[in-house]
Amino acid sequence: MELAIKKSEEKDWEFIRRLRNECSDGFFSDEQITPEQHKRFMQKYGENHLIAFNCDNERLGFIGHVNGDVRLAVCSEYRKKGVAKEMLKRLLEFFPNTKMKAQAKTSNHASINTFLSLGWKKKFECVILENE
Repeated sequence: MELAIKKSEEKDWEFIRRLRNECSDGFFSDEQITPEQHKRFMQKYGENHLIAFNCDNERLGFIGHVNGDVRLAVCSEYRKKGVAKEMLKRLLEFFPNTKMKAQAKTSNHASINTFLSLGWKKKFECVILENE
């Protein structure tokens, strides 16, 4: 799949928020992010985020980092097409001097395999316990 990737702009922030909320089960916190919370976050970290587009200029996903901590999401209809892998490669090109790390739920095999396929190494596995 042919991708274009660019730094996010303010006009992309709502797309990022909606996609993050739709994919919340893939993130450690499944809290739904409000527009106000997201605007404050992106004002601080927006320059560290990239947006992937297809040839029809349709947004496919986002990737970014906060102090080297990677977060990414791909629209459901574009998963398993190499979008995440390409975004991850490009993130490292856009921020070549930033030491990166990623956290993934142990059940998120797609995300884990994407990172491993690009030579990232597992440091440790984590289990989070919660009293409900």
